Amino acid sequence: MDKEELRAMITDYMAKGFLDNIIDMFRSDESLFEFIPSMISDVNIRVRLGAAALVESLAKEKQQQLSGIIPALAELMKSPEPRLRGDAAHIMSFIKHPDSLQHLEEGLNDADPQVRQVIEEAVKEF
Repeated sequence: MDKEELRAMITDYMAKGFLDNIIDMFRSDESLFEFIPSMISDVNIRVRLGAAALVESLAKEKQQQLSGIIPALAELMKSPEPRLRGDAAHIMSFIKHPDSLQHLEEGLNDADPQVRQVIEEAVKEF
């Protein structure tokens, strides 16, 4: 199975509500972390919410490993879509890695008031 097929399978399982199974998969195979930013960008709300729950579940024990997705999350914070910017900031707030603080602070002047609120809350958590 190539990476794209694996990403599609994980996204499909998340859409079907198999969050616990996916958490176990990610816990045992950290190379899967690279799929999290694309899950946040998915059109299916179940996948997006599941991605947030996944990161929240893994953040305490895998903070350093999850820090590898911070550059991709920082790119999502530059999206023209406010939802993506807010979701990326929210995910960074779960990771709580020092590398994410700079990106969050850069978003404090976001044009969207809801995104600004998410970012402000994320910065306060540091």
